[in-house]
Amino acid sequence: TPVTWGSDNVALGYGGIGKNNTNNSKTNHYNMDYYLNYAHDFGKHAVSAMLGHSYESTHYEYWESETHYNNGDLEAGSVESSSNYDLNLASWFGRFNYAYDNRYLFTFTMRADASSRFAPETR
Repeated sequence: TPVTWGSDNVALGYGGIGKNNTNNSKTNHYNMDYYLNYAHDFGKHAVSAMLGHSYESTHYEYWESETHYNNGDLEAGSVESSSNYDLNLASWFGRFNYAYDNRYLFTFTMRADASSRFAPETR
């Protein structure tokens, strides 16, 4: 019975060349959203406001090892590689409404976003 290793599925017992891959990855993801609302009516006037903040964070780690075989014997040239990264996204947003006499409505909105994928001076 031929012996096989890894994803190449080469018959090592019959003079084949093959490799055995091992890998491991881990991802942590966090997401937080906060909102603050306010509303007040007085006479013909009404105001409402909303302020919010959103934060998202991802941490990723990856490790891989590749072992080479030739004719069933372990061969020099095995490779290890790893990588990891952090990604952070943040947003601030808000809205202010002013209504008069249940007839006219004025709305003001704002939003500011930032990402760690951009250089610090352009976030």
